[in-house]
Amino acid sequence: MGISTIPKKLKLLLSKNKLNKLGKATGFTKRERNITTFQLVADKVFSYWINNALAYKKGCFSKFKNVYIQDGSSFAVKDDLKNVWPGRFKKISPAAVELHATINLKSGSFEQATITPDTFSERAEMPTLEELKDNLFLADRGYYSGNFIVQLDKALFNIIKTI
Repeated sequence: MGISTIPKKLKLLLSKNKLNKLGKATGFTKRERNITTFQLVADKVFSYWINNALAYKKGCFSKFKNVYIQDGSSFAVKDDLKNVWPGRFKKISPAAVELHATINLKSGSFEQATITPDTFSERAEMPTLEELKDNLFLADRGYYSGNFIVQLDKALFNIIKTI
């Protein structure tokens, strides 16, 4: 079996519809509540494969104490809340919140989760330079800040200079 066939077979085996049907057929799921069979299995697959891969003592991830990934997701809330939770897209959702989450991929746990108005900058939720020491931080372009990159470069230069 070629390496390219593994993802295809996993997608077939772990499809949302098949897993949820299997859960009902076997009696695992009598009534769907807060978590479906698919969500449970996908969570376990993520925990087992991803966390074990990142916990290797050798290889590229062993260089970092932690591997953080951070992102935010916007959610519309009742329009009457626009003065408390202003949204970025006034015509579509005058009121909205943004959930910012930082996950430690090595431990498989949340490091931080905050809710802000949707108009709040994601950059304010970034770790400090001190918190990033010896860690890998992954974020999308919404977190980009030229000033932060300059400060990070200076901090790294000072660390290298002292070694």
